[in-house]
Amino acid sequence: MIEARNEPTQEEREAAEWFTRLLNPPVENEDLEAFQAWRRNPDNLAAYNRIEDISRLALSLQDDPDIRTIANAARSRRTPSPSWRSSFLSRARNRWAIGIAIGGLVAASATVWKLTAPTYSTGVGQQMVAELSDGTRVRLNTDTALKVRFDKGVRRVELSRGQAFFEVAHDHAHPFIVVAGDTEVRAIGTRFDVRRDDGGAKVVLTEGKIAVTEHGEHRAAWTLEPGQALTTGRSKGAPSPVRADVTVATGWTEGRVSFRATPLNEAVEEINRYSRDKIILGADVPPDTRVNGDFAVDKPAEFVTAMTTLYGLKVERRLGGDIELRGPAA
Repeated sequence: MIEARNEPTQEEREAAEWFTRLLNPPVENEDLEAFQAWRRNPDNLAAYNRIEDISRLALSLQDDPDIRTIANAARSRRTPSPSWRSSFLSRARNRWAIGIAIGGLVAASATVWKLTAPTYSTGVGQQMVAELSDGTRVRLNTDTALKVRFDKGVRRVELSRGQAFFEVAHDHAHPFIVVAGDTEVRAIGTRFDVRRDDGGAKVVLTEGKIAVTEHGEHRAAWTLEPGQALTTGRSKGAPSPVRADVTVATGWTEGRVSFRATPLNEAVEEINRYSRDKIILGADVPPDTRVNGDFAVDKPAEFVTAMTTLYGLKVERRLGGDIELRGPAA
């Protein structure tokens, strides 16, 4: 569960400082170089992205009738500032630093919670569990971001990248919708996994029933039963629901990835999702070599050891930390 925090983390404080610094031109080249170096850390980048998301949200809500009512009431209680932007910038550092930028804007009051869109995200190799205001639990996989908006009788979640497993709270009066690009998943109370891929999404249903709709040039719709999976966004042919190994598809929720006769290049791609140091297949390694086994997502070295032991591959450490798997010596 995500709990409210009174104090921001170090990453969040630094993100707030960078955000306000970059809002105040001119920005020196040295500052830009330092900023780029700072955001190479995935935790720093995730914190900064959350601030940007909330900032964009605040701008998008400026014409919301409820927000305008609140703002007008606030203005009636104080003397108007001659320059809103100047006043905002002068106070921005303090505001972000005390927590507005890290979730205070979302959790400051029940009214604001209902009107704004909470944003959750993870960095590479990270996972987290968020409990939404309706009781729905969402587990985010590595490098994942989603936004939540409950409005006008609809519970809506936008998966902008990555993968998430949803345990939807039962509420027949308020449909639960997950949007991943052109793919829309509609449920009432159920459990399912959504992974956003380039041009589409993979949906796996473990419990209940869901309706999947693909928008765009070729609109189509399906109904999935437990144990079925559907992959949208294919350029050729209409996809169809298929039987899925649910244990394999959702193994990441228990900290593992499972392979069943999986081509080596696909297994490497999956392992690489969880680490900043990547595994690279050498040109002399057959990419279609079949891989079987279960591996911890936070221990890529175990996968490398298994590949070298089973197939006699050699390991070469590259500058920067990447690992190259090469064919066995002649």
